[in-house]
Amino acid sequence: MKVSRIKRRRIEVRRKSKGGSELSDEGVKKWKNLGCPYFSLQKAVALNLPLKVVFLTYGDDNEWSFLVYRKFPVLGPQAIKKMGLLREKEARLATAELGVRPDQIVFLGYPDHSLESIWNEHWGNRPPAVGSLSRARQVPYPDAFRPGAPYKGEEIVEDLRSILQEFKPTKIFLSHPADNHPDHRSLYLFTRVALWDIEDEITQSWPQSPQLFPYLVHFSGWPKPKGLHQSLRLEPPAAMSRSIHWVSEPLEAKEIATKLEALKKHKSQHESAAPFLNAFIRQNELFGDFPELEVSEISQSAGASSVWLEADKLVISFYAPYVPPAEINIGVDTNEVRTEDEVHFSFRLFGYRKDVPFAKMPKLWIRVSERRAKVYDRGMKLNQASIKVRRNKSNLDVAVPLDVLASQQKVFLGTKTPLSTREASCFCWRIISLNAKIIKR
Repeated sequence: MKVSRIKRRRIEVRRKSKGGSELSDEGVKKWKNLGCPYFSLQKAVALNLPLKVVFLTYGDDNEWSFLVYRKFPVLGPQAIKKMGLLREKEARLATAELGVRPDQIVFLGYPDHSLESIWNEHWGNRPPAVGSLSRARQVPYPDAFRPGAPYKGEEIVEDLRSILQEFKPTKIFLSHPADNHPDHRSLYLFTRVALWDIEDEITQSWPQSPQLFPYLVHFSGWPKPKGLHQSLRLEPPAAMSRSIHWVSEPLEAKEIATKLEALKKHKSQHESAAPFLNAFIRQNELFGDFPELEVSEISQSAGASSVWLEADKLVISFYAPYVPPAEINIGVDTNEVRTEDEVHFSFRLFGYRKDVPFAKMPKLWIRVSERRAKVYDRGMKLNQASIKVRRNKSNLDVAVPLDVLASQQKVFLGTKTPLSTREASCFCWRIISLNAKIIKR
């Protein structure tokens, strides 16, 4: 089977062979994911499988690694762009080490360290984001997938959607929704929107629905120990060991050695972060995703269905009373909150439905402090009286009507809570899947 060529805008991963056997290959890969699943790439290359590697950015925003590499500060948009081109060259050398051909690689060129800002705020009639170091508002690289594309959410989704439609992958390896790096978790979210947008096409004409294999890179205190320990296994963070079904793929000695050599090709990053990056050179690689929180049944007596969100120690309840509106309720046990600083809770709820462009859907940010609660939609402050925030000494409850989210299908829920464990206080995203029948009953 031929590898799909890169035309206007495309993306990634893998398909079945002509005989119908299951093929493994690599997919969406963000620039700084140096712990990426090189194992999958090596297997795909060895079996001569179709694959595509997609870099969402050129990695042009890392002042510390630039300083270590160049031995002097890298300042100014043009200098930053040169470092982005250097990172591109390093990525091509690394993937070549793994046997990937140049025509199997795509660089989208969106702004490094700004993807979460785009995800949160830059949609529809909002202006494009501005690169934090490059100060660009559109893709500045002439060899990118779509030079000149504005730094906006719908543009990223369109590029990913277009690549997916051409390549028709059956396995996608991508960064994790609980990754501490904001760019990494944003890639996961953009990819989910792109896949939902073409769900009908996937069902009707693709060989099968693609499987997602998220992999974690940045997480507080993980992995341990730091440094090169090739004889050790990579184990999941304790905070997510039970909430996620992790798949461990063993590596052969040759694959481990090749992965290390490929990693070293990212010289500008490896020189400044070798102890951390080398910690991913282990006996195996890990993949796993949070299950979607399915809301399919409502108790007739209680009128609510509850699920636990273990990673953040939250209780997420869905209420569909006989008298509308239905609402999502987020409950937090504040007895476990750290108290050394002023306490802030952050909740983001983005609704999704197929009949409304995602760029036009509400994207709420609810920020709760000890004194007040503020609500924003794509960076704009709202006076939203229908969102109820209740707080006492031991509990915090936030109730959001579904009609405020304009959603009857999916809800992205992002949370950051100042709980007693460092792991639980990091931002992570979950997906709530809604059954329209119980919402409309």
